[in-house]
Amino acid sequence: MNICPHCLTEIPDFAVNCSRCAETLPDDLVSSAEQGDTERIAGLLESGCQVDARNSYGETALCKASQQGRKDVAELLLNRGADINAANRFGVSPLMYAAEFGHLDIVKILLERGSDVEARTQPGGRTTLIVAAGWCASDENCLSIVKLLLENRADPNARGDDGITALINAAREGKSDVVRLLLEHGADLHMRDDLNDSALLKAAAEGQSEVIEILCDHGAEVSSKDSHGWSPLMLASRQSNVDAVKILLDRGAEIDAKDDNGWTALMWACSIGKAEVAKLLLERGSDPEASDLYGATALMKAARGGHCGTVKMLLDLGVQVNATDMNDLTALIRAARIGSAEVVRALADAGADLGAADEDGRTPLMIACAHGRIECARTLIQLGANVDAEDEYSGTALIHACKGGHTALVKLLLDCGAKVHTADEMGRTPLIWASIGAGAAIDGDKGIRAPAKSTTELPEIIETLLNARANPNSQDKNGSTALMEASARGFQKVVQILLERGVSFNSANNAGLTALALAQRAGHYHIAEILKKFGDQ
Repeated sequence: MNICPHCLTEIPDFAVNCSRCAETLPDDLVSSAEQGDTERIAGLLESGCQVDARNSYGETALCKASQQGRKDVAELLLNRGADINAANRFGVSPLMYAAEFGHLDIVKILLERGSDVEARTQPGGRTTLIVAAGWCASDENCLSIVKLLLENRADPNARGDDGITALINAAREGKSDVVRLLLEHGADLHMRDDLNDSALLKAAAEGQSEVIEILCDHGAEVSSKDSHGWSPLMLASRQSNVDAVKILLDRGAEIDAKDDNGWTALMWACSIGKAEVAKLLLERGSDPEASDLYGATALMKAARGGHCGTVKMLLDLGVQVNATDMNDLTALIRAARIGSAEVVRALADAGADLGAADEDGRTPLMIACAHGRIECARTLIQLGANVDAEDEYSGTALIHACKGGHTALVKLLLDCGAKVHTADEMGRTPLIWASIGAGAAIDGDKGIRAPAKSTTELPEIIETLLNARANPNSQDKNGSTALMEASARGFQKVVQILLERGVSFNSANNAGLTALALAQRAGHYHIAEILKKFGDQ
């Protein structure tokens, strides 16, 4: 009998390995390679472990040694006959591991021993050069590794499954020295990946100004576009990289080129508040009044983003403050929607029409109230907005606030004199809308579908409206009252408040249904019990 050196178990004389350890030897070998334990590796190989055995992740010891930079281990394994191109389950070879993790000495050894420089990952189809050019972990060794690969006939124009090349990858990651080297070795700067991105477009999208300059100097198409119609100038403008924008403009980039949606570089800069870039573009002659396919201008985009500095800069140039898009939205309406009181005031100071309405007749104040933007609404009212203006459906700011369930806005509007009895074209008053529920969705004449938001604020809104002398018994065109709507939706607190305020209990709608009948039909039996008890009093 012999003793297993690993687990100290007795094994028969005729056995090559301990059966207990046979399954764990591959993991032990790879782990030892990771730790750089050459003595243990030698022992495992002597015990019969295969040099190319794989661990549970499909990695060989040589893969792990190459990844961890264990030069002595790599040499030991290669001397013992390790397969130099044995890759893991994703097709990552020892050479790829060494190149990606920046181990120059191991890259040299593997190349000298004949490693396949054109092996590809699976999936992805990326070569070692593609990987090293963009993702080498060592800034110090990256250029030398790429140079070694090129000297060993790595194809500079090889494409991955997604069309990416080494040049595109290096450009995206801002590796300017690698970009120069690849160009010197014949890399095609006009090649594009499957997203129709070239090296220049990738560099611009990441704001890599030095790479942009190198590529332009080598003849890159400065006004090329990607699959969205975005040019390098647009992409650089979105990155707020002034240097990159200057380089592209100096190289002749078309300043007001438009993407597939009609956006210019200036619009992109304004939409995300890149004031410095926008200023440069304007100084170079970009048209501040240009509009996209939907009629939106740079001012509208800046207002929608709440970028007050950019808005003021455009206003100082005298742009049309009341211009409208295809939906009749002005810059002021867009600012009101997002609730930017600062932008609203800046636009109003420049002459924005407080009463300008969208295609549905909604004013900035109505839109602010519908979206719960109280500071914006307060600013608009202070500036003179009409609190009782009506939209195309006779809805007022108060009705919009009630529909949205915005208690603070309801109080603000009432304090500012908003009419509490005004009804919309369906005959629904603010009180009826509040009883329907916050954010209720409407389907034309079919009525209410369902409340879309929390109804926790409804009781306070109801109390506020009733205290403002809202008529609890008013009926809409379907004959519905606030009590009927609340009963049909199971809003117990609202029902109780209305009953306490002396609402008419036995009123019926146009279909002859009372609040009690509506509650029963909807299955709100707790509401029905409350109504019955009230009726018995």
